[in-house]
Amino acid sequence: MNMRRKILILTLAASLTLSACGNKKENIVSDEKINSYEHIFSNVPGENINIVPEYDEDGYMITNDLVYVSKDNANLLKTADSEGEKADNLQYGTELVRTSLSENGYSKISLDDKVFFISNSDITSLKIDKDKDFKYSVSALNIVETTRQFYTYDDMCEDIMLIRQQYPEAVKVYAIGLSWDNRTVYDIVLGNPDAGKKIIITGGMSGCEYMSSLVLAKYIEYYARYAAEGLYKGYSYKDLLNNCCIHIIPMVNPDGIAISQFYLDAVKTKTYYDNISQWFERDQSNGGTSLSIENYLMFYDGNVRGCDINMNFPYKWEETGGNSYPGSKNYKGDSARSENETLALIKLIDKINPDLVINMKTSGSSFNYYFGQNEALLKKCNDYANQLGSVSSHIVDNFKFLKDGYGSFEGYVNNVKNIPCLRMNIGNGNAPLSLNEYNSIWNSTREMLAEAMIMLINN
Repeated sequence: MNMRRKILILTLAASLTLSACGNKKENIVSDEKINSYEHIFSNVPGENINIVPEYDEDGYMITNDLVYVSKDNANLLKTADSEGEKADNLQYGTELVRTSLSENGYSKISLDDKVFFISNSDITSLKIDKDKDFKYSVSALNIVETTRQFYTYDDMCEDIMLIRQQYPEAVKVYAIGLSWDNRTVYDIVLGNPDAGKKIIITGGMSGCEYMSSLVLAKYIEYYARYAAEGLYKGYSYKDLLNNCCIHIIPMVNPDGIAISQFYLDAVKTKTYYDNISQWFERDQSNGGTSLSIENYLMFYDGNVRGCDINMNFPYKWEETGGNSYPGSKNYKGDSARSENETLALIKLIDKINPDLVINMKTSGSSFNYYFGQNEALLKKCNDYANQLGSVSSHIVDNFKFLKDGYGSFEGYVNNVKNIPCLRMNIGNGNAPLSLNEYNSIWNSTREMLAEAMIMLINN
């Protein structure tokens, strides 16, 4: 049986499966529908309240609040000195009354009418309920299906609308860009948009890496479903999401993903259809590929204009390697930020000024953090990578993305915007990843965003 016939059979089977649960139609989430919920990047003026702090006799700012010990065996000290005499060892989650804090890294603690000190890095202002248990139900997450090899643009559109309708208090949806073949790039916002800390996590930047889009869509459903009752290490999701907003862009490159899944049938614009056909013929004739057109497009990385989005950002773009012509892989574009998808991310970062950015790609089950950034930012990225890697069973790879970082999203965010940005590689096989890898990816990374929120809020 030839490949094309196999694909037709698989497509037919998939269509029968869809007919049983409701057909997912192209562009089911119209911009008009989205805008009935949210304005694009609306700015609502708020009341400015200037609070003048008060200080005690030692120059500590008076707080009179509750704090919680955020690590095991934290030292309660008699003086504000790491080498000073220890009064006690405190366990994770212990509630303390803080009277004041200072810029020297210590807080004053009132205990039994006596004053003690504790390092600010050992406490958090978020409540920790270490005795409360939380177990999520797989059956309660019934919107994003995870039983089909393809997670398509149409699937994503319907899923984010259903999640938005079901959990309106937890989720907001914004259209931030339009691809060249007229598919919308969406930003799904979890939590409080006005929170003091913000995270951006992107996926689906390369066409054949659509597993990242599925994982991120499931993240959206999970955190939306359990926003009110979820718990991680004693921290409530409600508190985390109120203090740290998460922006998830699950499918940066919807055109490329559609091409990788459905080949030329996915291309709506005749000019692009003809171009891609010609690129294949060119690469076949010059020895660039020996694959059939189906297999050639199955491994497609670029957008519909043949540009690899992760080579198109304005960070040393001129020095970026790769091909000098468009095709399925390794073309950096006609100029830096020449692509609609690139501009959508640049504008989003400029708008919200995030504290941490993560780009989810495949494969290798690892975090990359080294993209030529300055020493201080490199240390931050290393710290984030080590902590997130430890809770997600991902290795931390110190491979230096210097040339590879040129023109990349990670290189741009780290070096141009001076914002810590990691590359998170999920799975172990070649892209497109087999669906068989989904469960292990989900189980190992599900709480990674909760860990990231805790790090940001406590720091």
